[in-house]
Amino acid sequence: KAIITKSYKQNRHEDDMNQPLSVQPWGSDSDKRRYFLVEGLDDTAFRVYREGNPASFNRVWISVAGSIEELNALAEKLQTKDGGPKAKKLAQQMLAAVPRFEATEEKRRRREYRQAQRNRFKRPSPGFSLYEGRTRGKRVKYTYSDEEDGSFTDSTRRSTRNTGTHTPTELAGPLTTASGRQ
Repeated sequence: KAIITKSYKQNRHEDDMNQPLSVQPWGSDSDKRRYFLVEGLDDTAFRVYREGNPASFNRVWISVAGSIEELNALAEKLQTKDGGPKAKKLAQQMLAAVPRFEATEEKRRRREYRQAQRNRFKRPSPGFSLYEGRTRGKRVKYTYSDEEDGSFTDSTRRSTRNTGTHTPTELAGPLTTASGRQ
């Protein structure tokens, strides 16, 4: 209710374009069907609706364009197929509004990217660290190949500490070094 009272002034005229929440007809075609532009704020995209039968008591709004490509196709259709003076004027208005829609679309895309980056740094996914350097207790990994990922983990690495009760790696048999000595 606060949004509505803030957005609507008390002395409101029927065709007042200064009302931010009001939806005014954008134009009409030769069949007297009115077209409405519903523009969101910067966070939502625009949409163009066409009113159904103007003689009907219950008028239905049909969405005819929700993207810039659809709007260009609708303007082309109004200019070529309809061909009436009102339709041509509406098509010119639509084509004149395309740069404004492209700018708001770019703003919206940038804002979504910034929010995604902000959320990514706020709460990183499990197993993902923002710090890519060496931390305490981890071995330095000099090779970054994918096939060697599972070969050297902390669980397979044996301690080199010499204690009196250590168990040998092999139960029995001679130990041969890389040079061939026993």
